[in-house]
Amino acid sequence: MKRAHFTLGAVMILAFAANGASAESWKRIKTKEAFVAAMEGKVFEWGGTGTARLSSDGTTSGKLPDASAYSGNCVWNYQRYCRNIKLANGSETGTDCARVDAAGNKIRIKFKSRESILTAK
Repeated sequence: MKRAHFTLGAVMILAFAANGASAESWKRIKTKEAFVAAMEGKVFEWGGTGTARLSSDGTTSGKLPDASAYSGNCVWNYQRYCRNIKLANGSETGTDCARVDAAGNKIRIKFKSRESILTAK
């Protein structure tokens, strides 16, 4: 019985150490240039089936998790990513600004009311 507790304890410690080692270290993106460098030419996935693309001219496009298309424009304002999206039905979301962080092949976009993590394909 003591051996089983020791083995289980060792497995738990190893699992915890592995999770800690793989923790992502997010770094804030503060400029348009850094954002474009992190995203341009890549397709990012989010929300299971959504995709996002960004061009250096500030245009963005992709599809939402419900498979409907979107397009829009983005600008940088006070170290924040601000974008206005036009949905497939013609409606616009209005300008919404967010903090952006990067870690490896992931981009985290944090709006006031929600957060999205995009992963490069």
